[in-house]
Amino acid sequence: MKIKHLSTTLLLILVIIFLHTGCVTSQSTAENSIELAAESTPDGICLEFNGIPSDTTRIFVYISLLNDNPIDGSQMFADIRDTALEQVKNTRTITCPFLHEGSEYSIIAFISTSKDYSDDSDITVNETGVAGGGIRPTNTLFLDLIDKNTGVELSDHPVFSDDVTYVGQKYMYKVTIDIAADRSIGYGEGATDALSWQFMPSMKEDFVKEGFQDTGTFPAFVTVFSNLVYENITWSVGIAQTEEFMISL
Repeated sequence: MKIKHLSTTLLLILVIIFLHTGCVTSQSTAENSIELAAESTPDGICLEFNGIPSDTTRIFVYISLLNDNPIDGSQMFADIRDTALEQVKNTRTITCPFLHEGSEYSIIAFISTSKDYSDDSDITVNETGVAGGGIRPTNTLFLDLIDKNTGVELSDHPVFSDDVTYVGQKYMYKVTIDIAADRSIGYGEGATDALSWQFMPSMKEDFVKEGFQDTGTFPAFVTVFSNLVYENITWSVGIAQTEEFMISL
């Protein structure tokens, strides 16, 4: 998955290319000799890095469940910078506990060495791992489309299987639009405590302001994330997702 930040924090372009290999503990090596290993632990999955450049300015970790259920919402990410980044440089490890115990996950990490986090400085490492434990919502959550597919509503606040710590406001909503087989765009508006979100017409207006070139009707879905912290790392954890619907740009 490739991520490019535009001039507004509301827009992300995601080109998603997954490399799926599988075992509980395995290791992948990038061309620059950065190594990433994923180990199953009672807390979830522990990621261990070897060879992080000393001038790294950011590590972006994206984790997604390896199954075909489009409603599960089991994707999460951590954008690691500043003091959290220094922690990872020192320990060389990141533990993610917000997983389904026994499930296999795809893990992609982007290591950036530029001050502006530009794409040409990104180093990508891929891995898979199986969660040895996990903290997930225990109540059944639904994210429903409302107002003729221009907004969404979450059925309830999540009740987690263990105590969790929220970071500021509880939720972040994001629309993902599949433009092509290996390319999608995402749109979100930051953190909120609300159980509903209206993404139209503001999304279309912002795309126009950014000079977005792709127009037409595309498949899309909306995911709601909980903003959680574990061992000083902030995670945006998918808790519910809409069914796929068609959207016009």
